[in-house]
Amino acid sequence: MCALGHVDVVPEGTGWKHPAYSAFVEDGTIYGRGVLDNKGPVYACLFAAAALRRAGLEPARELRVMFGCNEETGFGDLRYYLAHHEPPVMGFTPDCKYPVVYAERGRALVRLVVPATADAESQRQRLFEVMNEFVLNAKPNGERLGIDCTDPEFGALEVRNYRLGVSDGEAHVQFAISYPASVACDELMARLTELADREGLRAELVSNFDPVRFEKDCELCRCLQYAYEHVTGADGTPVTTTGGTYAKMMPNIVPFGPSFPGQKGIGHQPNEWMAIDDLVANAKIYALALYLISR
Repeated sequence: MCALGHVDVVPEGTGWKHPAYSAFVEDGTIYGRGVLDNKGPVYACLFAAAALRRAGLEPARELRVMFGCNEETGFGDLRYYLAHHEPPVMGFTPDCKYPVVYAERGRALVRLVVPATADAESQRQRLFEVMNEFVLNAKPNGERLGIDCTDPEFGALEVRNYRLGVSDGEAHVQFAISYPASVACDELMARLTELADREGLRAELVSNFDPVRFEKDCELCRCLQYAYEHVTGADGTPVTTTGGTYAKMMPNIVPFGPSFPGQKGIGHQPNEWMAIDDLVANAKIYALALYLISR
């Protein structure tokens, strides 16, 4: 059994009203890079486990609170862990939202490559044309790329996080595809390859994480739903997410918290914050959740 969070963070960026690493407290709220994503929540799990021990509630099965350090940049920590340890029987990562998330979209990182030419200006011009056609004037649903699709559980496919780059003399446009479980990465790449062939480009798959999906009424989701509803009194019906977490690689875990409904656009942004009351509420939810899954 485990709670798996991470202590690495994205760069602090600019636009902070308080120093990014000061953990400044103002009006009952803590500001700082990583306070929500994900140091605050994983420490709340640690306090939750300590509270269970102090209350004399020993788990029937081994319980681990795990601190990762490579979630933001590649999951190398999980590759190492899984090479040396068995995965948990069940658990959660406090790195998403409430209620319990029973399914995550797939996440593919793709490049459209503009092949090198003898004339650098021609290559540059073609890159501009690709940007205008498929990025600047395109909807985020992948329609112009020929990969748009919608799923009743997950909603519409999303294309985002565009980047320009050069590799081995070839320019490229790189982007992430957040796709529902009803379509496979191979199918998306087949469509992109067809498009690239027509346009004189080359489609490359940089990386991919398949969708994660549990049954809404599985034992793990039922335990976490009960914990959330018991502590908050709110509806805990399991939901899906467009985000990606450690659940992509660590078997048998789901995202669970820490953001409550209505709390969006906080992590990775300037003035990242978490209310102290929310941290306490998270610790209570996680204490009950850890108790239930470890019985």
